[in-house]
Amino acid sequence: LTLTDNWFEAVGGGDRVGLGEVRFLGNTPVNPSPVIETAGLVDFGSFGSNPGPNQHPLQISNLGGVEDLTVTPSLPIGSSFSVAEDSLTIEAGQLIDLTLTFFPSADGCFSETLTLTTNDPENPLVEITLIGAVNCVFPDPQQPDFSKEEGVFSEDFSLSLTSSEPGATLVYTLDGSLPGTDNGLVYDSAISVTTSIQVRAASFFPGQAPAIRTRSYVKLSPDLAGYSSNLPIMVVENFATGSVPNKNWSTSTQTGGGLQQLTRQPAFLGIYDRDLTGNTADFQSAPDQSSRIGIRVRGAFSSTWTPKPYSLETWKTDEDSDRSIKILGMSAESDWILYYPHPGYDRTMLYNTFIWELSRQTGRWAPEFRFVDVFVNEDGGDLTLADRKGVYVFLEKPKRDSKRIEFDELSQDGFTGGWINSINRMDPIPVEGFPAENGATTPQFFHTAGPNRIQSTSPNVSGSGDDIPRQYNAFINFEDPNGYAISAPQRAAVEEWYRQFEDVLYDNDIWQDPDIGYRRHLDTTDFIDYFQMLTLAKQGDGLLLSMFPWVSSGDRKLRMGPMWDFNNGAYGGSTTGTLYFRPDRLWYDRLFDDPTFQREYEDRWFELRGGPLSNANMSAIIDSQVAEITTALADQQSGLSASSWTSRVATMKSWLQTRANWIDSNFLPPPDFSSNGGVISPGFQLTISNTTGENGTIYYSTDERDPKETLTAFDGQIIPLVSMEISARVRTDSGNWSAIRRATFVTGTPASADNLTISEINYHPSENYPATEFIELLNTSPTEIIDLTEVAFTAGLNFTFPVNTLLDPGERIVLVENITAFTDFYGDFMKIAGEFSKLTNLANSGESLVLSAADSSVIADFTYNDKDPWPEFADGEGCTLTLIQAQANPELSLASNWRCSAARHGSPGTDDSLVFAGEPDDLPTFVLGVTLPEATLPNVYKFNVRLGADEFIAIPQRSDDLVNWEEIPMPTQASVFNDDGTATYRIPIDNLDSRTFLRLVITSR
Repeated sequence: LTLTDNWFEAVGGGDRVGLGEVRFLGNTPVNPSPVIETAGLVDFGSFGSNPGPNQHPLQISNLGGVEDLTVTPSLPIGSSFSVAEDSLTIEAGQLIDLTLTFFPSADGCFSETLTLTTNDPENPLVEITLIGAVNCVFPDPQQPDFSKEEGVFSEDFSLSLTSSEPGATLVYTLDGSLPGTDNGLVYDSAISVTTSIQVRAASFFPGQAPAIRTRSYVKLSPDLAGYSSNLPIMVVENFATGSVPNKNWSTSTQTGGGLQQLTRQPAFLGIYDRDLTGNTADFQSAPDQSSRIGIRVRGAFSSTWTPKPYSLETWKTDEDSDRSIKILGMSAESDWILYYPHPGYDRTMLYNTFIWELSRQTGRWAPEFRFVDVFVNEDGGDLTLADRKGVYVFLEKPKRDSKRIEFDELSQDGFTGGWINSINRMDPIPVEGFPAENGATTPQFFHTAGPNRIQSTSPNVSGSGDDIPRQYNAFINFEDPNGYAISAPQRAAVEEWYRQFEDVLYDNDIWQDPDIGYRRHLDTTDFIDYFQMLTLAKQGDGLLLSMFPWVSSGDRKLRMGPMWDFNNGAYGGSTTGTLYFRPDRLWYDRLFDDPTFQREYEDRWFELRGGPLSNANMSAIIDSQVAEITTALADQQSGLSASSWTSRVATMKSWLQTRANWIDSNFLPPPDFSSNGGVISPGFQLTISNTTGENGTIYYSTDERDPKETLTAFDGQIIPLVSMEISARVRTDSGNWSAIRRATFVTGTPASADNLTISEINYHPSENYPATEFIELLNTSPTEIIDLTEVAFTAGLNFTFPVNTLLDPGERIVLVENITAFTDFYGDFMKIAGEFSKLTNLANSGESLVLSAADSSVIADFTYNDKDPWPEFADGEGCTLTLIQAQANPELSLASNWRCSAARHGSPGTDDSLVFAGEPDDLPTFVLGVTLPEATLPNVYKFNVRLGADEFIAIPQRSDDLVNWEEIPMPTQASVFNDDGTATYRIPIDNLDSRTFLRLVITSR
């Protein structure tokens, strides 16, 4: 018996059992039938006049393996488009161009459907949209609308795409690629969604860039239908594109050499926050936040863990580029980290998060973070419970940003601005390989010469000798600017800065000088705080790897950067040893040789122990984070149980307290005050006691000097009559000084949200007057003198008002960028509190400002902006942000409560508002100025408004009969900012003709 089926022959039968022998006659074609492939849209473009016959080829391919493809094109009768052929025959594996012609008989916007009838069994009828325009401008296309919000789903559904613009052509893809004129399907009917897909749709008009929108739909398996979590749920879906890219670090690549960074994998991120009660999150509604993302595995040793840690970039809907968004209440950014607190190393899942919150409370920048419940689907199919990875920490990546590490970027010549380095393994080879963007052909890093001032290592070459850092796999890399983008002058400036710093640090003649010594280059408080938290936790990689030292653009001082990577080896070992953790690393060995630095170190330790590092506060931080995770979720974490986690948390708390107490015992503690300071009543008496355990004398000062300088002995009581800072130390009979104790006492009416406001902001001065930024505060009380002692900007700016800073009723005070530049330009007649920190200026693009009272209550918390509806002329174009009717203490976060200053460049220290005292007939001139409103062609109503006339507003109206009047919306922005204290408004008026009447109604605000 012989069986033949086109592509193979089988022989059997007779006395044989079974089919017998099989021999192939040839390779089986993948697609023996004809398969058509062609574009879904042809755009002939837009022409200013009739172009005559305009031809465009339409490429048609036959992807089949054997049979010919036959194609018969057809167009509607009377179409402005035509085809050259009645039919086509295309052999298997071949393609042919079908010539199309656009030849309209008149001007207009044209769109037709070309129908191709084929013998492709899967696509017997193919429709292609043809568009073109002559002397006709299509509107800007709007992003397509989707009938269903993106996110998870359980039941199959039909997805409809629509456009708000009639005549727009919609093209979509389902494979993650961008739809275009030569890619995708023309939308003509609802899309059946039965599995996880990403739909990318574009709206097209001739001559216009397409408007693209992406929406992702993730199908839930039945085992997740009722899933809920005590944490926000985060879903990462990559639509079956495989494992998230990992550059595969291993213990054989400890230096990082030879590893190449990988391209980020496109994926979808969906975030389901907890409900309004704050209790649970679930999949019952659309995600609270979603985005396209680019994802890859991050880290070195941690990249070998399972589950993995990830680096995420939030992307735009239409391209693989950064899109800054707010996630779970954190500041908007595009660079994020998903950190997995592996219980095998981060035994409580709090090793990093605890130190981040602790360091934030000391005043350092630390990443904002949220605990989240994470699902990552890398293997396709529905999202299942097996895709759950567990509790992660979603956090900010350290980078230069007005909300993160804030400084001005390094100028191309390196003369101005700041930078971030990292001390870590060398950077991987860039994604694109070498040469890099700046021509580099190897990873870019360096060492410093260190104490002997002899450079043992060359730039970009492994090895350290006695250079800094000495750790064999640590290098000083470039973070911002990045090593593969940094210019030669920028790099030279950075390395030269370190040379000059070390030249001073290791110069025995000048290094301790308070003015020209190392303090000119290094922030001692920052270095002390960093070292104390490393010492407290005994962090495994401390001062070896995972550091982000940075130099500010303002004071050009070095700071150690955020606490990082406490997830391996911290909070363990003996609590009563290692008083200084690796003090021989980096520059610390030299710093501890300075007795003044050592004294600052001990003072700062006890200052922090009285606040953030107190046993009670450290326990409170841990308790708060434990409450976030909950024992229920800890019980589900791989390698943990509820009981083991609870035990580990208790051990961590006990270990920290025991260790902190032991560190206390190694230093002489400060004296004790009977009050911690704050607002005091008349007759208050302060008593001070010696707590060192040794006999000695208490010395104090009330003028902010060190008691070691004043040597005023405490005689039993101090009665503050004015606001003051009181400092005290104990000098033991053996001649040793204790740590210092400080407290500020406020005797006047304290500043609060009820009596103090921010009244004027000059965040972007004109380029002709640099360094003249200022912020003005106003006492809104009509009767009380208020005391600004200990009032502080705690976000946006860094400034604490001096002790006994008083403001009379209605008085103003300014805080400035540079006193010399400010007074040279504005004069010195107003009260100046001081200069804000050179670490940060007022951001030109807008930023959040927080002003706190002496008792830490919030006086002001708002975000100004340089974009509409905020006054745009304040953005470097001559005016300042001025609060309208500031004396009434209006809401600062509302843009409508701010205007341009009446005077060019502002009016610091004075009130520029106007008070109307004339007759009623004088009111129009008072509000509008001397220039009369007018209607001008084409169809514009033009009028002026005096900027200081804050009591009144002008409302434009129109009428066709002088009886019925309709309000015209007032623009949020003026068209012109005039030198005479007025602003000009121009309002477009539809259908303005001789029968249209316009007027301005002036009314009280």
